[in-house]
Amino acid sequence: MVDLAIVDNDVVAGVGTQQTRGTCGSGVSAGDVVYQGDDKKWRRADASSPAVAPKANHPTGIALNNGANNQPLAIHLGGDLTVTAVLTPGISYFLSPNPGKLAPRNDINAGNFVVLVGMAKSATVLMVDFVDPNVAI
Repeated sequence: MVDLAIVDNDVVAGVGTQQTRGTCGSGVSAGDVVYQGDDKKWRRADASSPAVAPKANHPTGIALNNGANNQPLAIHLGGDLTVTAVLTPGISYFLSPNPGKLAPRNDINAGNFVVLVGMAKSATVLMVDFVDPNVAI
């Protein structure tokens, strides 16, 4: 599987984007796809998450900064996000089965949950708009 290689110090939310703030429930890097657990803490999402962590395959944001357990976290919920990964304009990117990562749809394997995270507007801008049908392929 070919996940996007996002450089954590080059993740920048666009003007007027939807954001929130919270607390890390585990180590998170800027650019990681995240979900909010029952304890209200944010963790890396995972398309192959088992039933023991059902919220993990239902992300709602992308981390804007690095953080360790119990540290503050800024979360991008929607709108344009600039990253240093090489995106392909017009291609949709999905939650990867590798925790916190993004991958093109063709790289999502059987048994994983399909969660659209966004579509590339350019080689560096991802238009984030989560679509989660709660379906595993």
